[in-house]
This record gives sequence, C-alpha cells and structure tokens, in this order.
Amino acid sequence: MEQIPDHGPYEERIGDVLTFKYLTANERIEFLKESELLRCEAGEKMIGQGDINRCIYALVEGEMSIFAKKPGANDVVLSTVREGEVVGESAIFMTVKATASVVCTEPSVVLKIHRKSVIDYFRRHPHAGNKILMLIVYSLLDKLRTANIELANEKQTVINLDDIDQYVQETIMAV
Repeated sequence: MEQIPDHGPYEERIGDVLTFKYLTANERIEFLKESELLRCEAGEKMIGQGDINRCIYALVEGEMSIFAKKPGANDVVLSTVREGEVVGESAIFMTVKATASVVCTEPSVVLKIHRKSVIDYFRRHPHAGNKILMLIVYSLLDKLRTANIELANEKQTVINLDDIDQYVQETIMAV
C-alpha cells in the first residue's frame, strides 16, 4: 500500500462516490484533508475478518471483494465492490469485529478515512456531515435490502424433503 500525496488528479472521481457526491467543492476539499488516498495492489487487505475496523473506505479506482471465512470450507465471496462504492461504514457507528474481509482484487485507488476524522469533520461541518450521514445510512439500508433478497432467494431454493419423498414414491417406488 502506498500513500498518494496529491488528491488533485482524483478529486473528480472522488466526487463520483455516492457518499460524497452531494458535497460542494469546498466541503469535499475539507473532507479530503481528513483522508488518505492509497494505491493498493491486487491481494492487499483493507479489512480483515475478526479485526476491529475503525475506517471507512471508498473505492475510487479498481475492484475489491468482500468475503467471509467459513470454518472447514472455502471462503465465501459475499459481494464485489465497484468504483464509487464505500465499505466499512459501520465503523462510524460501532466498534465491533468485522464479519468479513475486504481485499483488492486488482490494482486499486482507495480513499481511507479514520472514524475519528469523520466525526471531527461532522462537528466542524454539520451541514455536510448530515449529507454524508444520510448517504451512509442509505448505503447501509440498500446493502441490507440486497442481503435480505439474497437470503430469501436462497431459502426458496432449499429442497423441500416432502417434495423429495413424494418424487421418490411416484417415480422410483412405482417401478
């Protein structure tokens, strides 16, 4: 991981991140002063499952994967993070162990903001802070909605044993 000292070439792309999209140019510049811009290689971990995460990460360029380790099995890929998306938002609200890992799957540029810096920014810029908070809450609720839909679909595809019993009785036992 290498820190990129000048945000300038990436300012417009950072403005495309939904969480920062509605900030004025001045609000965004002030927010960027609180952040680190990182160049990451494929395979670099942003968040480790089981670690306490205290930062949010906005993907400016590249791609990341979110995956969870399943005891006795292969890692389960939960989702892919695309340019303009944010991960680790819950770090703003609570200090708990991460339930999944986030790893760059290709060379990437990531904006990293520490929880304390975000909260300090909110105190100094409450209007901009409200905009960011509303978009973080929106993002978290959208992720929850997506997870609920995936869970519901997974439960619907579980084979019903009654159906198997009936199938066996009608087809195999009838022979």
